[in-house]
This record gives sequence, C-alpha cells and structure tokens, in this order.
Amino acid sequence: MAGKALRAIHDLGSTLVDQAGDIVKGGSTAFAEGSWGRWQAAFGRAQARHVAERRPDLVAVLDRALTVLDSAVPLMDAAPITVVHGDPHPWNVMVAHYDDGWCCTGWLDWEFAIAGDADFDLTRAARSRLVELGEMPMAFYDGYGRTPHPTREALYELVYFLHMAKDSQYHVDRATYRYAWTYINCLPSRLEELEALLEL
Repeated sequence: MAGKALRAIHDLGSTLVDQAGDIVKGGSTAFAEGSWGRWQAAFGRAQARHVAERRPDLVAVLDRALTVLDSAVPLMDAAPITVVHGDPHPWNVMVAHYDDGWCCTGWLDWEFAIAGDADFDLTRAARSRLVELGEMPMAFYDGYGRTPHPTREALYELVYFLHMAKDSQYHVDRATYRYAWTYINCLPSRLEELEALLEL
C-alpha cells in the first residue's frame, strides 16, 4: 500500500517538473551544479568532507568514493526526473485500518522534496530507520511496481550513508546511523562492488 502510494506520487510528479532541481511554483529550477548526477556528486563530496574530519584515516578511501561518484554522473543523469519526497522514512507514512484491511492514506513531511530520480526515494525508504525494522518487505516493491535500478541504488546508498555518518554526530542514536558506520567501515569492499557495476 505504501509502495503503491509512492508510485502514484512519482507518476504524478513526472508531469509537474521538467528538470532536476529545486521545486518552485510552476515546476522546477535547475540545481546550481547543473544536473541531477552532478548534484548527487557534489552532495556526496560535502558529506565526505565532514566524515573525513572525524575520521582522517578514511581520507584515501573517501577520495576513491568521490571518484566513483564523479564517474557515475552520466548514469545518474540518465534517470527519468520526477518529484521525489527526499526523506521517505517509514515514520512519514500514514496508514488507516478499514473493514477490508490497512490502507496508506498519505506520505508526510515534504520539506525536502526536490525534482530528481525516483530511485533516490526507493533507496532511502529502504535504509532510513529510527529503530530496527529489518529489510524492506517485497510487498512494498510489488505495490510500487518495480525495484530500484541496482547501480543507481548503490550510488544513492553511498551518498545517503555518507550523509547519515555526518549527521550521527548531531543527533541521538538511530538505527540508520549504525547502518551508515557499518557501511563506511566496509567502504573499500563496497567501492569494489560499485566499480564493478560501473565497469571502472
């Protein structure tokens, strides 16, 4: 039900925006970086800088991660553009119970919405956790109608976990912060997987 609702939002959003960027009245205005992929790479670079300040031992592998992101800009730019939620964690999903079962009644908290790749939302929805919830159920993807593009999902996972590792110093403990540091502590092997996907 939540997957089906998110798909309806993405399908509608694709008629409202014509380029990746910030959402404005009447559509979207391009990111300063000029494209969706370049915005992702720049955002990843900013997050990596903060992580490197806390963990100078990771500078070399973080530089390698940024090279991967820069190399993947064309692939990210090739994604269809729609309105994306930007913060689609499960606590932003509203549900109600009716006689015939549960129904998704809405997605809350749209202040981070931008025009971008729907797989960005799918990736974050599967990894954003305040507490342990386990893997995203396949029923979510069944409702959505597909799973994310595997390479773009891996790229957005990289950027998201850099972001969460940076944010972990400012907020109370959350499951996502633990996931992020587990990911970062295994970053060399994660990058090998990404480099293989990208044929670098």
